[in-house]
Amino acid sequence: MRNILVLLALMMLLPFALLSESSKEEIQPGEYIREGGSGFLTIKIGHNGKKTFSILSVGSNGHTCEIEDEVINNNNKAIIQESSSESNEPILPCVITFSLKSQKIQVTSEECGGYCGARAQIDGLYIKSAPGCKDSEIDSSRSQFKKLYDKKDYANARLQLEPILKNCAKTISWVKENWIRSDLSITQYKLGDWDGCLKTLQPFEEDIVKKDDDILLPPFERELYLPIIKAVRANFQLCSKAKNKH
Repeated sequence: MRNILVLLALMMLLPFALLSESSKEEIQPGEYIREGGSGFLTIKIGHNGKKTFSILSVGSNGHTCEIEDEVINNNNKAIIQESSSESNEPILPCVITFSLKSQKIQVTSEECGGYCGARAQIDGLYIKSAPGCKDSEIDSSRSQFKKLYDKKDYANARLQLEPILKNCAKTISWVKENWIRSDLSITQYKLGDWDGCLKTLQPFEEDIVKKDDDILLPPFERELYLPIIKAVRANFQLCSKAKNKH
């Protein structure tokens, strides 16, 4: 009798276990961007039905990580085993885990340093970009902005950049965001919107008054940033003087 009761209990629990397993969300193919625009994750379904991924990330001083076309198993893990080293010592596999969190993918890694520069890693939260916020879409908007700006169509040029700052803050790279702020501010100046110009440049307040030698960044980032802050300072002066005159 006791065995029958145990069997009945197991049969009652089985549908719930199956429901739990079947309702588990799967990682969907697509393009994901690490917050801050410092990494790109692409997940695809191959011709053989296997799920594969490629990942590229950028760390401090221009160091990068890159892994291409590796398989994600049914446990949402990728296990990459390298060949033996010259010393014939066993090499631990690179293990990457993909965890789905509200349509965002948390990437964690173990023993994957061989795919990265010293100051880079692939770990982080990767999200799907908002409409118009893919790198290619931002580049297209910036290209259209330049055409309109060169034609002195400042009002429509402005419309190419404002949505990027509004909608893409989570996934745009700091370099592109800063150049867009510089371009938008000079456009606002041309339109007589000096308050808007100064507001756009607010994130640079501290660096505007600094000398270049006092801006402390790693060499790679410094090389990228100094031309930006030079343009920002010029735009800030134009907008400040115009506002004070009126």
